[in-house]
Amino acid sequence: MDKEEIKNRIDFTKIREVTFKEEAGVEYKLDYLYDYEDNNILPVSHIEVKLIERINDLEERIKKLEEVRING
Repeated sequence: MDKEEIKNRIDFTKIREVTFKEEAGVEYKLDYLYDYEDNNILPVSHIEVKLIERINDLEERIKKLEEVRING
C-alpha cells in the first residue's frame, strides 16, 4: 500500500486512546488514528491530536459559512 492509499483510508474523525501494559506492569496510553474499517493506522502525539481537532473545527465553520453564503 502506498502513501496515497494510506492517506485516503485514514478517518481523521476517529482518534482513540489505546492503553498498553508493559511487562513491568506499567500502563501507558497512546492516541491512534483509525481507518474507515476501525484498524489502528498511526500513533499520533498530543499536539497532532490538537491540530487535527482544530482542523476539523475549521472545516465545520467553513461548511456553515458556505451554507449561509448559498442560502443567503
